Amino acid sequence: MTGSGKTTLARELLAFSPFVLALDYKGLLSWEGYERYTTLKGTVDSRAPKVIYAPNESELRDAVYHDKFFEFCYKRGNTTVYVDEVYGVAKGNLLPPHYHAILTRGREHGISTYSSTQRPMSLPNVILSESEHWYIFRLTMPGDRKKVEESVAVGSESIQSLKKREFYYVAAEDQIPIGPLILDLPKHTIEGAN
Repeated sequence: MTGSGKTTLARELLAFSPFVLALDYKGLLSWEGYERYTTLKGTVDSRAPKVIYAPNESELRDAVYHDKFFEFCYKRGNTTVYVDEVYGVAKGNLLPPHYHAILTRGREHGISTYSSTQRPMSLPNVILSESEHWYIFRLTMPGDRKKVEESVAVGSESIQSLKKREFYYVAAEDQIPIGPLILDLPKHTIEGAN
């Protein structure tokens, strides 16, 4: 849910990646050390190691730009891709073809992917099946909790009882939930998150 800490955690995890391309569907990310562009051309032309693509209104509504962004990520390789709010580019189980390619074949090109959402119920199954690490924050909708419970070994009641900035971590390899953990960062870091 909004304000749970998922975007702040993502930013902290991405700090360890030298090259990052972030798709900011809501247009709210403004992170220190990242160049931010509202056009795909600016994103593609950038030489910065860490870039946020926050599509302008016309590119936001055009699925062609979504796929072109992921195609650029795929061809660039050796990059960590972060999608803030998957529901912006996913329609049911349909993903832009190059997003699908990144999820299923990206590791061969040195690409890792972080996919974030407030609505797991609407996540395409390929994202769930390709995930190696899960960070589960509080979910208020029963359908969202059920989807997570069916995918990893964290019960719906446990997810619902999480407080702000608490989460469970689950590695797909062993499916043993760790937590609840507390996202405990310096106050100035949290305030600058968004």
